[in-house]
Amino acid sequence: MSAYQNTARGGDTDFRRKWDREEYAQLASEREAREKAEAKARYEAKMSGKKVKSDDTPNPDAKAITARKAQDWSEVVNKTYLVPFGASVGRRGKGAGFYCEACDETYKDNNSWIDHINSRQHLKKTGQTFDQEKSTLDECVARLEMLKERKRQQEKQVVYDINDSVAARTAKDEAERAAKKAKRKENKEKGKEAHIKNENGGNDAEIASMMGFGGFV
Repeated sequence: MSAYQNTARGGDTDFRRKWDREEYAQLASEREAREKAEAKARYEAKMSGKKVKSDDTPNPDAKAITARKAQDWSEVVNKTYLVPFGASVGRRGKGAGFYCEACDETYKDNNSWIDHINSRQHLKKTGQTFDQEKSTLDECVARLEMLKERKRQQEKQVVYDINDSVAARTAKDEAERAAKKAKRKENKEKGKEAHIKNENGGNDAEIASMMGFGGFV
């Protein structure tokens, strides 16, 4: 039996902090609605060419600059950097390493950089959210129709490509046959000319021999 079982202290847990679940659920819902409204306002401002005036809202161009920018790791291959101990943690400001313009922080290794660009802080700065919108039935049907149409267009393109290839091959074969025919005709003409020259050359030699000449020049 516990020594504290019969004491008032042992059975009293009122000293523990109590949490109002409904209150925190409401706060979370309000924050989610506020973030969605801010994201919508940023999107509309960007589409209309306006600037977001609020200092708390993220840079509308940061998403295009950092979140969608492919990292070229080949630039740091076979290179050595002196990195102090603990420098993998993000440092404020721009320096040597992977710099995030949206958060104004620099990271010294790719692992910490990848962790950063997937962090809630970075996603919020770049105007992204973890929320996933549920698609309606009409949107799903429209998406499937679009994919089916794209597939049909791709199949038509393949047929067109095959027909073009066949036509190009036929034209090439005809051109080759015409070239061979012209070459044979040319060789035949050259053969006739050579035969005529040989015959003329033989008659001249016979005449020169009969007249006592060595030949005609």
